[in-house]
Amino acid sequence: MEKENMFKKQALVRHQQQEALKSELYKEADGGRVVDASTVKDNNGELRTTMTLSITIEDKKKLKLLALKKGKTVSGVIHEFVSELDV
Repeated sequence: MEKENMFKKQALVRHQQQEALKSELYKEADGGRVVDASTVKDNNGELRTTMTLSITIEDKKKLKLLALKKGKTVSGVIHEFVSELDV
């Protein structure tokens, strides 16, 4: 039988309290738009998150140029592409 660490339970409770506080701070900081550090509600109430993407310099230039021509952000261009996929 494994001996229970007397600090483990208290550490878990403290971690949960900190996460709850952090969540409330994010909500207060942006009028309820921020869900967590990497997820935000856009103006339409849709949840958005960040993603790191590794692409070539040339592809990045093409994406930025396409976004500029369409009057959108690169994220908007990617969203448009993904929404047209039949998956």
